[in-house]
Amino acid sequence: MVPLVWALAWLTATFAIHVVWWRNRPPRSQTVALLGLFGGSAVACLAGAQSSFTPVPGRLTDFSDLAQLAVFQVAMTLAYVEAYTAIEDDSPSMTILLTVAATGARGCVREELQDLIPDEAIVGRRLQALIAAGLVHLNEDRLSLSHRGMRWARRFQTFRRLYGLPLGG
Repeated sequence: MVPLVWALAWLTATFAIHVVWWRNRPPRSQTVALLGLFGGSAVACLAGAQSSFTPVPGRLTDFSDLAQLAVFQVAMTLAYVEAYTAIEDDSPSMTILLTVAATGARGCVREELQDLIPDEAIVGRRLQALIAAGLVHLNEDRLSLSHRGMRWARRFQTFRRLYGLPLGG
């Protein structure tokens, strides 16, 4: 139980530092900065978890507990960096979802998307994948989001707002 408390405290504190840092002054090399932030905070967390200044019930001295915490931190760091790069970059799928979401109930036509992403092959493949996944509906010549597509668009919008990134569309 104690390793879980340390892991959640580390993850929460690091995420909070990340959000405050990015909202105030995002670094040029964001992936490297994220790896440094998560790596540095992981080392600090591991040191704190076995420090003599930590109260005895909260101290991790068993090697297996420290190893579990370290593995959790590495896995979460890599997963978070991967997820952040998906939110940070304007992928064609995310651009399509956010653009269609921005049009609301009126929807949009395919040509509006091609102004954003000129390569028809990319738009066509991504749009067909989004339709097949049930995220986008094609009614006559108008595109609109399904309820599921709207949930995904809101998730992207929420994280992009949180990090101070443009919403797209």
